[in-house]
Parts: sequence; structure tokens; C-alpha cells
Amino acid sequence: MADCDTVVKGAGPGGLSATAFLAVTGKRTLLLERNYVPGGYATTFNRGRFEFEASLHELSVLGHDGRRGPLWRTMEECGVAHKVEFLETPDFYCSILLNLDIVIPSDRKGFEEVLCEHFPGEEEGIKRFSSIMFDLYEKLSRFSREGQEALASDPSAFSNMIAYS
Repeated sequence: MADCDTVVKGAGPGGLSATAFLAVTGKRTLLLERNYVPGGYATTFNRGRFEFEASLHELSVLGHDGRRGPLWRTMEECGVAHKVEFLETPDFYCSILLNLDIVIPSDRKGFEEVLCEHFPGEEEGIKRFSSIMFDLYEKLSRFSREGQEALASDPSAFSNMIAYS
């Protein structure tokens, strides 16, 4: 370890990111992981014929060819964005329960339509919740791009983010 500038413990998303940034800046970094695969909680495991996600089920804010997001730019700065094949997921979530089988689209209109169809008595609450969540997503994406200067210069533009932080 005397040959290292930094030792990073854990190869989850945070440890992998920290190690990549340190390596890009020329630091000699040792990454330690006790599991046999990297990923930390961002991994899956099998029990019988079923595969379970331990935590992370989708990378968000990657963006697409016309509009790259902050996670893409971070991966690009580390020199790995073009070495990975990303698959677009048209659906945000799928849930199969005893009396409910539902696929939630990732766009706001589809998200609201599907939930309102399955829970017609909750339309007002669903749309209010959707408004808050999609606004938070937009504000957090902007905050990631522009940083704390944007928040300091116009706190009212981030009112939902501040209220729900």
C-alpha cells in the first residue's frame, strides 16, 4: 500500500466513482472490495429461478444522444462512457403482486395515465405527487449541471427541492 496515494474501501457506485476520478487525476489508487464482484448494493443475486436487485435498478440522468445528463458527463470525464453499452428502458417500473400487475412508463404523461387507470379514485393525489416528483427531477438535474451557484442566485427556482430535501 506504500505505492498508493489513496486507498478506497468498497467498490459500490461511490467507491468506483471516487477511484475513477482519482485515477483520472493521476493518483495511484487501490480499490478494495470484499465481495467477488464490484457494485456494492448496485448488484443482483439469484435465489432459485428468481433474480433480485439488491438496490439499484436503473441508472438515471444518463440522458440520450440529443441531451446528455450529468451522469453521462461524469462517466465521460472518467473516460468510460463510450466503453459501455447502455440500454434504454422505456418503462420506469414493473410490479407484479397477487392482485396487481402494473408497468409504469418513465414519461410523466404515461406515468400519470397508468396510475390513474389502476387507481381511478386517486387521480388528484397521483397528479399532485407526479407534479412534485417530476419537478424535483428537473430541478435536481439543473442543480447537478449548474451547482450551488444556481441555488444561491435564485432559491425560488428550487422551492420543491428545498421543501422536500
